[in-house]
Amino acid sequence: MPSGTSVTEAFTIGNAEALFNASPPLAALPTLGGTGTSGTFDWGLPFFYGKTFFVVFETKSASGSSEPGPYVAF
Repeated sequence: MPSGTSVTEAFTIGNAEALFNASPPLAALPTLGGTGTSGTFDWGLPFFYGKTFFVVFETKSASGSSEPGPYVAF
C-alpha cells in the first residue's frame, strides 16, 4: 500500500432525525454522515462542499504522481 501524507480534518455529524424533520425541509443535509459497511465511514456529501478532490482510478496515476490508484486526494 502506498504511503502518503496524513491530515487532520475537523467535522461535525448532526442528529439525522432532527435533520430529516427540519422545518423548512432542507435541500442538503449539511452534517449528515455515519457509519458505512465493513468498518467504513460515510462522510456525507456536504463534507465535500467547497473542497477540491481528485479521484485516481485503479491502475492509473495522477499527472505528476508515480503512485498508482485507486485513491482519493485533496
